[in-house]
Amino acid sequence: MTQRIALTARIVERFERRVQLSTHWLRVRPAPHAQGIEAFSLKVDAEPHFLNWLRDPYENHLARLDLPEPVFGLGLDLEIIAALEPANPFDFLTEPFAANYPFEYPQQLRKELVPYLRIDRPGPWLTDWLGGLDRAPKYMIEKLGDILAAVHDRVASVGAGRPGWVDIEALLQRGSGSPWETAWLLTLSLRGLGLAARFTSGYRVWLSTLPDVPDAVNAHAWSEVFLPGAGWIGLDPASELFTSEGYIPLASAPDPLRTVPVSGYHEACGSEVTESVVVRRLVPAPTASTLGEASWNQVRALGRRVEADLTAAGVKLTVASGLSFVSMEYPGAPEWTTSALGLHKRQIAEMLLPAIARHCGGGGVMHVG
Repeated sequence: MTQRIALTARIVERFERRVQLSTHWLRVRPAPHAQGIEAFSLKVDAEPHFLNWLRDPYENHLARLDLPEPVFGLGLDLEIIAALEPANPFDFLTEPFAANYPFEYPQQLRKELVPYLRIDRPGPWLTDWLGGLDRAPKYMIEKLGDILAAVHDRVASVGAGRPGWVDIEALLQRGSGSPWETAWLLTLSLRGLGLAARFTSGYRVWLSTLPDVPDAVNAHAWSEVFLPGAGWIGLDPASELFTSEGYIPLASAPDPLRTVPVSGYHEACGSEVTESVVVRRLVPAPTASTLGEASWNQVRALGRRVEADLTAAGVKLTVASGLSFVSMEYPGAPEWTTSALGLHKRQIAEMLLPAIARHCGGGGVMHVG
């Protein structure tokens, strides 16, 4: 069942004194390929300011924020209204040649995917990791599941997804990192296997199915692989899952730095940044009545007239008893134990009803349902 939600996020940076800010670039609006987005709003808490929307080279929504005067702080309040409809992450079709791994991208498509296939000067830890990946032929969905599991097992995902540059060598040495870091490792791993992949930042919404467990939302990052015929397929190494309706992308690009939600700088000064994000379910508004006030007045007048006629005829409310019994002949039959209906039960009912009517004096309406 579709569930409408409201996601509200607030980002605040406070400074020790008034400082001049550079142009800030905001990637906080759901990406064009995000599903179920109904509304989006952004409020900038700093005056004066100028906000202009555009698209970056990867077709992400990008806002240019200019603050011409020094400020004590900068606040961003954004809200997303979305309808989350249950989605099967495996509901896609690839071209026949891409149904199994490995495959080759057609020449023209490969030219278009060059930025998503490139790995820049891997260090010794990354080189060793990529060299150890399983390249055995396999059904594509199973292969992607294996890559997900390999990254998930190699690097433990801890903490929140902190945006910024990723030191892959340090990540592999530590063996643990944020979802932002593990998503970049998965992106490079897919490229190392010859699969075009991009990095995506956004929000992950989790709606609880238990009454005593609250819903949750957090800033997140994941990877997307391009499969001919299916397009971009999301993979989340933090949860070891294919992405579904709970993932709301904000920006996708070949490099993590091109998906950072807020980028810019300020004069040297002490600062403090606080971020919060909450999600709440939206209850459907009551359906408006199809009857106008004049029609309702007619309905009420008819009800009063029927009530007066029943009273004049002496018809009064009464309470009747319900009879329940079990056949002595077939007490273990399904119709007398678990099933509601049965041939023998029907025959007994049709015999019993006239007898009850005669015993009660007649005049009643008999009904077999």
